[in-house]
Amino acid sequence: MTAVTPALRLPTLLGLCGRAGSGKTTIAREFVAVHRAVPLALAAPFKVRAVVAHGAPPAEVFGLVAKSEATRAMLQRAGTEEGRDRHGLDWWIRHAEAELIRLACYGVALVVLDDIRFHNEADWFTALGGGPLVRLHRDGSGLTGAAALHP
Repeated sequence: MTAVTPALRLPTLLGLCGRAGSGKTTIAREFVAVHRAVPLALAAPFKVRAVVAHGAPPAEVFGLVAKSEATRAMLQRAGTEEGRDRHGLDWWIRHAEAELIRLACYGVALVVLDDIRFHNEADWFTALGGGPLVRLHRDGSGLTGAAALHP
């Protein structure tokens, strides 16, 4: 983890993990609305890049509507090839850490992360002293076909 000065207190964290379609983003949005938490996605920088550099539909990328198979495949491929494969397994973690420090500088007290998917991300969340890491399960959720092979 990046060194944080003792005077800087990181926000309290709530982490959500689960299969695609299990309700992570829905729960996060409700939590943000009710508890005035700030949302943070490990993949946020990548999602912005997908819209800007790849022309991905913003409504699909940011979960306002269901992702088409083409958009999901592009996001999975680019997120792996342009992120984890190129810059290391902790690429998204380093981005999130910097964002948490930035939010702490503004006095943000509560952050909800809605896309913890890999073991190293869960380990990082726990090492940070994050609050609960909640695994959501909904019958019938998850991907099918080739998309299901991606975590």
